[in-house]
Amino acid sequence: MFRALRLGQCKGGDVIGKQLQENLPPHTAAILRVIDSSRGISSSSSNESSGKVLVAEVTDERVVDFTDVRKAFQTMSTGEILRGAVVYQFCSYKFLVDHSMGLFDFGKKYAHKALFEKIMKTSFYGHFATSDEPTEILKKASDLWKSGIGTSLAYSVEHDMSAQLDGESKYQEIFEETMTCITLAGKCDGETSVAIKLTAFLPPTVLFSFNELLDGMAEGPDVFDFDTIEKILSQLSEDEQRHISVMMERVERLAEHSSLQQVRLIVDAEHTYFQTAIRNIAIQLMKKFNQSESVVLNTIQNYLKRSRGDLLADLDLSRREGFHLGVKMVRGAYMDHERERAEEMSYEDPIHNTYEDTNNNYNENVYTLMQDMKLNGKIAMVIASHNEETVHIAMDNMAKLGLDTSKNDITFAQLMGMCDHITYSLSTANYRVYKYVPYGPVVEVLPYLHRRAQENQAVLGGRADMEKKVYLKELRRRVTEV
Repeated sequence: MFRALRLGQCKGGDVIGKQLQENLPPHTAAILRVIDSSRGISSSSSNESSGKVLVAEVTDERVVDFTDVRKAFQTMSTGEILRGAVVYQFCSYKFLVDHSMGLFDFGKKYAHKALFEKIMKTSFYGHFATSDEPTEILKKASDLWKSGIGTSLAYSVEHDMSAQLDGESKYQEIFEETMTCITLAGKCDGETSVAIKLTAFLPPTVLFSFNELLDGMAEGPDVFDFDTIEKILSQLSEDEQRHISVMMERVERLAEHSSLQQVRLIVDAEHTYFQTAIRNIAIQLMKKFNQSESVVLNTIQNYLKRSRGDLLADLDLSRREGFHLGVKMVRGAYMDHERERAEEMSYEDPIHNTYEDTNNNYNENVYTLMQDMKLNGKIAMVIASHNEETVHIAMDNMAKLGLDTSKNDITFAQLMGMCDHITYSLSTANYRVYKYVPYGPVVEVLPYLHRRAQENQAVLGGRADMEKKVYLKELRRRVTEV
């Protein structure tokens, strides 16, 4: 199991000794070694066999109480609570959310740069992202780890088909920044990973062309072998082949550097018209770097109708070829765009018809991975969810199967600034959990902030109202107790 161990200090800066370890949460104590300033990998697997176990029914008795916001927010300042309430008040207005990118662009154009960045850092940017200064990133990771929460850093630069960067130098710059990010993650307290988007390393139109060829030759959910991919690449122009080759060299260097730094590399999902290519590239990386532990993880978007078939094919391939399968389970963040594009171009909507269908698919796929983990252990899974019921179902199923985050490679995750009451409650209950922490220059992170605002509006008629109520509940409690 890939673990980042920051062993020299913990809460309050105390050196970890035998007595202190006994007082640590079980999942933390299990992964700590008394070796100052070291990082390491520990691995465990379960070879126990089990019969067929039905997906656990949700019981009335909950191990984790997500309604106890006092306990969940005990390490957050009142200023952070107030900012959360204000940000989610903004997110609750559909008109503002729909035009948020325009508002960001307006402020960027007409406000003084320093003033605009200060406003963003005290509002949206500060809530959903951290700084681009290394010292501040390290401090954020340290603050999270004091609460038993790991960090997944992401240099939040992403591009779609319309993006035009200033030549090859920009892609090289992003690559070098990501290498620095991995090095930085290696220095962070706690368990760490780094998330990347492939569209940050080559022109999106080239990845789209590659994806079109792969989709055209695919006869099912199976990924292509290396030789077949080489033949497919030969159909691209020389310039496109060069871009793909350079991108592959870059991501392989990122994976190698991640392995050396003992930091996981998570390949993020993107739009469906990139996804077949992204999946094939991620699997090729796993074959190379996941022989003894899970260094590389791919992201499964469970709102896609194809996701179960893809997952089962990847599981089968990992069993046959013996590599560790790393999977981050998400619902998906491009629903509105995907549906609009499907309608405009007259092809079948790739998204599940209802939110319930997506939930059922997500829960079933997570359970399938848990069952396989119970049998062979060569799986690393991140359950990235902001849905309380999904998290409870996952915990119930872990208990049914005898799985534990201190022994099995299962981690829960939420985005920075979203569902903090879930993250902190899970950590308090000794579950492994991390925050996805975006960083980067304010202007570069604006598209990410726009998507976060949209996502909070899109799901179940808007998560923003629920988030706002959670922050206001804690804010009222603090004010009345003064």
